[in-house]
Amino acid sequence: MIAYLYFVEDTGKGSGGNPSVGETTNCKLQLPDSYDFHIGLGFDKTLADQILQTKPQPIFGKPAAMDKTSVVAEMTPHTRGAKWAFARVNSLQASR
Repeated sequence: MIAYLYFVEDTGKGSGGNPSVGETTNCKLQLPDSYDFHIGLGFDKTLADQILQTKPQPIFGKPAAMDKTSVVAEMTPHTRGAKWAFARVNSLQASR
């Protein structure tokens, strides 16, 4: 599959000042590195170009075009390793 990276969401972080209700992946451990990342993948080059310019982030409960037109993959802690921190993955937003 060839797609554009629309967004990355760290489910261990809360949004809008609210505490996290993230998805744990290791027997409900709530340690900083025990949450997964949601990775929004899409196929619209025009939308990817807009995302590249504005770098929007998902807002829980307020889906935008990038949320509504994407497929979400999950990157779990044990498969991403230390090299794939949130900042690094998020820096690839809108790339293909």
